[in-house]
Amino acid sequence: MEAIVEALADPGRSSWRATVLDVRHHVVIRCDEHKPNGEVETRLEPGTLSGGEGQRFTSFVMGAALAYQLASPPPGSPPTAP
Repeated sequence: MEAIVEALADPGRSSWRATVLDVRHHVVIRCDEHKPNGEVETRLEPGTLSGGEGQRFTSFVMGAALAYQLASPPPGSPPTAP
């Protein structure tokens, strides 16, 4: 861990640091949106949406992640890592 912290602090590795710390290089999120009128938009990605749509998409993903992390597991299910 110490080696990683030192590498992140090294001014000569600023390009590497920017790549490592930018989650857009490590995580890809896509979804299909099912609208109330039956229309389905497929393979939506944050970078392809307008500002408001991207914000709604991001809020939905963050809300789902929080709900998953904060929800109590069903009785009898194995515990997840802390």
